[in-house]
Amino acid sequence: MLSGFFKRLLMTRQLNFTEGDVSIFEIPHVMHPANYHWQMHSIMQDRFGDKGRTAIYDCGKLAAEDVSKQLFEKFKVSGIDSINLWHNVIELGGTAKIISVSPREGGFVTVQANSAIARHMLKQSGKAAKERVDYYLCGFMAGIFSKIYSKEITCVETKCIAAGDANCEFSMKPVK
Repeated sequence: MLSGFFKRLLMTRQLNFTEGDVSIFEIPHVMHPANYHWQMHSIMQDRFGDKGRTAIYDCGKLAAEDVSKQLFEKFKVSGIDSINLWHNVIELGGTAKIISVSPREGGFVTVQANSAIARHMLKQSGKAAKERVDYYLCGFMAGIFSKIYSKEITCVETKCIAAGDANCEFSMKPVK
């Protein structure tokens, strides 16, 4: 069954599938298996340690900044009013099912999600990870909420399905 948001995108020609091309809001997209993120995470961590994790986070943040330009121009929605739009974008991309978003004044936000990447990593490894793994999604949400609050926001994953938690939880706050 298609989500209402997905149907609206198709009807307004904001989501297009043509041979060799998938675009959402005129931004080219590629589809790849969740295993790709697990492999990228493992390689970056093995080769670069903390710098590899930071690079994955930064890529997520840059992606959110790119997408946000298109979304804010197309939908003319900003600030807290755009949270539902972002919720739908994250789910449409297959990155995570958003369970709850709890924004607070000043740029403090808590998001609970069921991350496809964390679920996949737990399934593939067969055991709980020693650390949280959603660096890309964490960076993406930092980019989203930086745009929403018009200030630099940082994000930390405080709970993770891959580490054995029931859901992933992300805590955001302004950079001092």
